[in-house]
Amino acid sequence: MRPLSGVEQDRAYAEGLEAGRLYGAMNLPSSRAPVMPPLLRPAQRMMVRAAVEIVPGWAKTLLGLEGKGQRPFEAALLRRAGALSDRIVIANGPAAQASKRLRLPTDYVYR
Repeated sequence: MRPLSGVEQDRAYAEGLEAGRLYGAMNLPSSRAPVMPPLLRPAQRMMVRAAVEIVPGWAKTLLGLEGKGQRPFEAALLRRAGALSDRIVIANGPAAQASKRLRLPTDYVYR
């Protein structure tokens, strides 16, 4: 197993576009070019480490990911950020649409 080259990474992104569209995803990245604003890139790295944290131990060993999980302060920070972002009302999101169908305020489930 070896890391993918830049060309291989771009090809993997391109190959995933159709699958993403089938699931209804929009504005999908088509290459490895950064998709997050520079200010949020450190958060992206934290989220990747959080994802590694929940991988089973045997899989971490197989993939060479031991010691690549969260740093001590990151779990609490990401939990807090997640709780705050969960309060952002997305007017066209599923929760808001369901509220509208039930003739409730758009932000009903966010209260």
